[in-house]
Parts: sequence; structure tokens; C-alpha cells
Amino acid sequence: MKRLLCLIGILASISSSVFAQKKLTISGYVKDAQSGEALIGATVGIPAEGAGATTNVYGFYSLSIDPGKYQVVYSYVGFESRTITIELGNESMKKDIELSVQAVEADAVIIQAERADKNVKSTEMSKVELSKEMLQEIPVLFGETDVIKTIQLLPGIQSTGDGNSGFYVRGGGPDQNLILLDEAVVYNASHLFGFFSVFSADAIKNVTITKGGIPAEYGGRLSSVLNVTLKEGNNKYFDAEGGVGIISSRLLFEGPIIKNKSSFMVAGRRTYADALVQPFLNDDIKGNRYYFYDLNTKLNYTFSPKDRLLVSGYFGRDVFKFEDQGSASENPPQFNSDWGNTTLTARWNHLFSDKLFANTVFIYNDFNFTFGAGFNDFNFEVRSAIKDLTLKMDYQYFAGPETDVKFGVSAIHHTFNPSAVDVNFGQDEINVKAPDRLALEYATYAQIEHDLGSRLNINAGLRFSAFNAIGPYRDPVYDQVTDQPTGDTAIYDNWESIQWYQGLEPRFAARYLINTTTSLKGSFTKTNQYLHLASVSGGTLPTDLWLPSSKYIKPQVAWQGAVGLFKNFTDNTYETSIEMFYKPMQNQIDFAPGTNLFFADNIDRSVLAGDGLAYGAEFFVKKAKGKFTGWIGYTWSKTTRTILELSPNPYFPRYDRRHDVSVLASYRFNKAWSTSAVFVYATGIAYTPSMGRFFGYLGIDFDGPADLNPQVLLDVITIYPDDFNNYRLRPYNRVDFSVNYKPQPKIERAWSGSWNFSVFNAFNRKNPYFVYDDTNIEEGINERKMIYFPVIPSITYNFKF
Repeated sequence: MKRLLCLIGILASISSSVFAQKKLTISGYVKDAQSGEALIGATVGIPAEGAGATTNVYGFYSLSIDPGKYQVVYSYVGFESRTITIELGNESMKKDIELSVQAVEADAVIIQAERADKNVKSTEMSKVELSKEMLQEIPVLFGETDVIKTIQLLPGIQSTGDGNSGFYVRGGGPDQNLILLDEAVVYNASHLFGFFSVFSADAIKNVTITKGGIPAEYGGRLSSVLNVTLKEGNNKYFDAEGGVGIISSRLLFEGPIIKNKSSFMVAGRRTYADALVQPFLNDDIKGNRYYFYDLNTKLNYTFSPKDRLLVSGYFGRDVFKFEDQGSASENPPQFNSDWGNTTLTARWNHLFSDKLFANTVFIYNDFNFTFGAGFNDFNFEVRSAIKDLTLKMDYQYFAGPETDVKFGVSAIHHTFNPSAVDVNFGQDEINVKAPDRLALEYATYAQIEHDLGSRLNINAGLRFSAFNAIGPYRDPVYDQVTDQPTGDTAIYDNWESIQWYQGLEPRFAARYLINTTTSLKGSFTKTNQYLHLASVSGGTLPTDLWLPSSKYIKPQVAWQGAVGLFKNFTDNTYETSIEMFYKPMQNQIDFAPGTNLFFADNIDRSVLAGDGLAYGAEFFVKKAKGKFTGWIGYTWSKTTRTILELSPNPYFPRYDRRHDVSVLASYRFNKAWSTSAVFVYATGIAYTPSMGRFFGYLGIDFDGPADLNPQVLLDVITIYPDDFNNYRLRPYNRVDFSVNYKPQPKIERAWSGSWNFSVFNAFNRKNPYFVYDDTNIEEGINERKMIYFPVIPSITYNFKF
């Protein structure tokens, strides 16, 4: 804490020295002239003075200069630049600017959401920003534009499998990615068992993915930050847009509540295949269904030039039901599952001065799932959930053209419902419920970005985080010698501390400008993670359990160092980069193959922990302008885990992919017609094959009748080899194509429509997703591979009015 206070003191002294020069300030918001939406990352510059600033995530900018007369240039990618003349006398000036969308030309396509030279001149490395237009150009499964499918095409980011919305970043697991929707954490970002993500492209305003050099304002995860910002709503006029695809439809409606003062946005999506096919199903399966839906909402209200309120929410659910109605049994086999996320974010923006911007946020979010199955008289259901309440305050101080300061605090109250299992067999019943867990997570941070001359820029920060597991809780006591329960229980009262963890997390990034088109960058970060994903599979299926750090589960820790060379060519038409990273990790958790998470007496004591190491190199070439655009990304990396209970030697987890290649190519024939293609290749997933099976008992304790039918407790026990994850699935590769037809409307703001024709896995490559055992008494165990997707064509009609 002393170090943090010292850093804040240094930042304050720097800011004071700059402020002491008595410069005047021009500040305000940069917005879209058509919708009134704030433009994130717009550039405000005074070329004659070499001074400039960029807008923050709410479109606000602040630029301090000496009194005088200046030409100020406002610019944003895809918009017409504006130049205005200002004269600063004795007072600072507030200037809000609206920019108009640039006219589309057939030979001037742009596929970037950042200013053209940001690849070279920004201090940020290992960070990519995506626009809605970029997302819509990429071939996707079933014609559904998807944020996570797009970022999986970037170097250093890998898919967890065909169609799956989980992703691995630089050797980390899917739980090590901080996924934010309007600042609210999304714990499970998947629909349709992982085939789609929860993010509806129509409602998205901006997407950024940071995989290294994570700023001090973010914490709680080791590997990356995926930050998705929703549209604010058009505050000038009403409009709508949506699409109709082969399995789902979507609709967005937005408009002003009070023109130029407040607005709303509502966006919904639902699959309808379950309803369409019902009339054509056999009686045996009629009534079975699967569907998902989600709803995004947002309201914003500007009270005054200094105060603004934004409220947004997400509500999504998946519902699955299957019943074999053709079974001869009186009670046929049936399966059902539902899961979903809910988030609610309320933000208050306040300007204390033309230099100090504040954002106070209250967040509610939860994720829960239920899975059940039954056959004859046997039925069971499992449940799990996690819920958070968050309060955070972030401040940005625009000290001067060379200095930008950020600092803030946050507090989170976690509620974990790890697992509950209900089993019924005839008249007998078992109820096994893991006790709820409560925890508090705190953080405070400060960071400064400063130009040290015209070539060197640094971003230095420090984050202090802490985690406190609290009561009420009943913790079984174990003998320190035999490691067996003693029969005693430690009882913790409400709010009583059970276990406390804390840590400092330094963050540093620097850029050295070799010339106007070339730079060297480097970064170092330390990150702590206090939440853990107990996964029953390698992906992010909804049966994953979130667990807090405890007496037995220590926080995960990672250090990451990265260096890179960045070069632009031909007036920023071509962007290239080479990055190398090295990331050692501590307290990485795993479970022995076959571990039954739901029936574990004390799941904390089933956790296996060890060290991890990931290192590699990423190569990226991007053509951002012209008729032909796209990128090529290649990653060479190596990831190992060392957990002695699983293997005496370091082993390769699922996250290890030695080679990963992605190619995206787009070509625009004219204003109406364009085509895109994607090629991906990845080293096969590491796995452990089984050697044999036999029947045994689950071995759980329960309070039930002594004559309970023992079949309820039967389980299949699998034997695995000593060489853990020493086998691999065959390499993955896939080619996708799409054609887009978007005729230009003759009348502005009239109905406009476009068609997307896509082919997923065009060459019908049979890529295995996972391996399972087909056990036969006579033939023994046969290893089989699960293949999800053959070639899949799709068509989608999009509209706007």
C-alpha cells in the first residue's frame, strides 16, 4: 500500500507541474452526426503544435495548450474529418463536435476500427479493436455474425473447438479471460452449447481484445480482456435493423426519448428452428425442443453538460428439452437443461472540471444453469450459480498533451452456489448440496501515460488487489497427518473472515518510435486471479463450476513479458507486427481425469494445483485499405503444466497449440457486391486416451434410507495411462466462404436490405472435437471421435430502416 501511495504522489506531482504552466484547455465530446453516439478513440489534434488527444470510451477529450489561435482537426476512421479554428484568450473552451460518415467508394474499403497509424504510434501492444462493419465481413456459422469467432482469427487467440465460443489466449484457459459487456462480467459467453456467443452484433458499438500489456484498470484474470460496448441508442431519430437467418432472427430498435438529450436501444434475438420443425416431426420426438434468446437494453440521459446517466442490461437464456416419446417405457428417457446470464449496469459520468472525468458504476450480474435427466423411476438434477454485486469508481485526469492519468477503486461481493444434486429413485431420494460460498474482492489502481520526448512513450501503473472469503460457512476439519476428516467442523459467522489473499500487480508498457512508420514496443504485467473454473470438459460448456480461492485453493498468478516490432507500409495501407511473449504461471488448477465434480464431498480438496509456462511468437500482416483487404496471422507457441499428481513431468494441456494459422481475405467488386474467405489451421488438441473401464460406486455420503437401491450409486470408473496428455487429435483446418450483396438505397434512411451467403467448412473437413470411448463387452473399448460440423451453407437477410 505504501508503494501505491508513493506512486499516486508521483503522479500528483507530475500533474501539478503540468497544471502549474497555466495552460488553457479545450474539451468536449466527439459524436456521430447521424446518431449522436459517442465516438471512441477519435483523434483531436493541432498539427502546428504537434499536440493531440484521443476520446475515451464515452467520447470525451481534453487538450491543454497555450493561449492563442489554432486550427484543430477532428478525425475518426470511416468518418469525414473536420477542421475548425479556435481562439483561446483567458478562459478554457468547451467544444462538442459531430462527425459525418465518410461516403463509401467501391475502391476505398477500410477494415479497421482504429486510426491508421495506431499500430505504430500507440503505446498499446497485443491489443486489437474491431468495428461492427469488420465483424459483418467475415464468414460465420449459420450466417450469425459473432464477436468471439472473429477474435479467434487473430494471432495468439485460439478456438476451443468447432463452433465453440470459448477461447484460449497465450497458453491460458477459457476462465482466464475477463469478458465484459458494458463493464459487467459475463461468466459464460455461449449459446447453443457453445456454437454461438451471447453478443448480438446489431447491438454492439465497439469491441477490444487485449492479450498482453493489460492496463492497471483491469484485473481479476490472467490472460486477456475482451471488452464489448453496447450502442447507446440514436438520440436524433428512430430507426431499426435486424436480420432473418436459417435458425434465428434478430431485431434492434432505437431512438430518442428526448431529442439530443436521451435515447434508448432494445435488441432481441431468438432461434426458431424448434417452432418451425414441430409440424413435421414424428410423434416419437414431437415436443422436443431447443432454443435460445437474448435481450439487450440501454438507456442514457444527459442531465447537464457535466452529468450523464447510462443504464444497460443483458438477459439471455438457453432452454433444451428432449424426451423419447417413442419409448415403450411408461416413463421414457428425458433430458432437460437451461442456463443463462443476467447483467445490469448503471453508470454515472461526471465532469469535475475540463480535465477530470469520473465514472461511477454499479453492476449486478449472475450466471446459473440446471441440467436434469430421467429414465423410468430414476431422475436427477444438478444446479450451479454465481452472482456478483460490484461498485467501482474510475477517474481520468487529462494533465496535458503529454500526460494522461487514470486511477480508481472497486469492490465486488461474490455469491457462489457451486453445486446441488437431487436424485430420485422410486420412493428414495438423495439431496447433495455444496454449501454456498461468499467472498469480497477489492482493488485500487493508478496509472500514468506520458510522452518522454517525441519518440519515447511510457504507460506505468500499479494495481493492488485483495480477496477475502467470508462466512457464514461450515468447514470440515481434516487431520494434518492422515488428511482424513476428524468429524469436527469449523463454524464461521456472517462476514467473518475465513481466508485473506492480497497482491501487488505492476503494469508497464513502453513504445520507442524509430521513425514515423516503425516502432519498438515492450510490456510487463503481473496479474492475480481469485476465481477458478472447475471444468468437466475442455470447453466452456454450461456444466462448468466457478469456485473461489479458499484455504485449499490459492489464487492464480501470472507474469507476462512481451516485446514487439511494428511497421506500417504504403501510407498505412499495410500493417505488420512481430511479438514475442513469455508467461510463467503459478497455482494453475486441474482435476484428475474422470473426477465427478458434482458428487465431490469437498471439491476444494479435489483440486490439483501446479505451475504453468507459455511462450511463443506471433506474426501479423494486415492490408487495411483498398478493394482487397484482410490479414494473415501465425502463432508459434508452447504451453506446459507441471502438476505432479497428474504427471511426474511437465505435460501439454488442451491450451497447447504449437502452430496456429489464420488467413482472412475480402474483396469488394463494387458498392453492392463483396466476398470473403477464411482459412484456419491448428495443431491437434492434446488429450489422454483411456485404457479400460470397470463398474464401481460413487462413494458419496448421504442421509437417506438404509435400503436405498444401490444402483443409484453405480458409476463407471475409467483407467488412464501414466503419460498424461501425451496424445493429440489430428490437426484442425477449415475453409469458409461468404458473399455479401448490399444494394445502396436510392433514398436516405429508406428501407435497405442486404444478403449474406456463407459456406462453413466448405471442403467438408472432418475435424474431431473430442474423443470418447464406445465400450462393448465383446469388443472391448473402441475410441471414437466426435465430429460436430460438416459443410454447412447458410443464407441471411439483413435489413435497416
